[in-house]
Amino acid sequence: MRPAHHLRSRVACSRGRLAHNWHRFVGDPNDPAQEAGMPARSPAGRLDRPHVPLLVVQGADVRVAKGESDRLVEVLRLRGTEVEYLVKEGVGHSFVNPESQLDVHHTVRRFLARHLGGEPSASSVRRADAGCYRP
Repeated sequence: MRPAHHLRSRVACSRGRLAHNWHRFVGDPNDPAQEAGMPARSPAGRLDRPHVPLLVVQGADVRVAKGESDRLVEVLRLRGTEVEYLVKEGVGHSFVNPESQLDVHHTVRRFLARHLGGEPSASSVRRADAGCYRP
């Protein structure tokens, strides 16, 4: 996993918006000294530390390459971290498709209930779903 790759692989129109914060908190990949320090500041450089269960959600995305998420999940699982991995094909970075949003929200709800305890009542789930668009 290469932190500088994230910025370099962005579509051109999104680089400017990301660059300010990326350069401020992670570093400028065009400056060799800053790029050399990026792994230490990247979550990818901390995969050997103890972890709590993790949920990774990935769409068919030009901003975050699926291969990067695949590798993250693989490395964490090899180190014994419990990882749930949801891949949604046919959606982009923002999951604007209502069905995909529902799938993601239900997955997050189940994940949090499993790891933090509790489960929403059936009536609260029905009330929450009642306000959602369903084609």
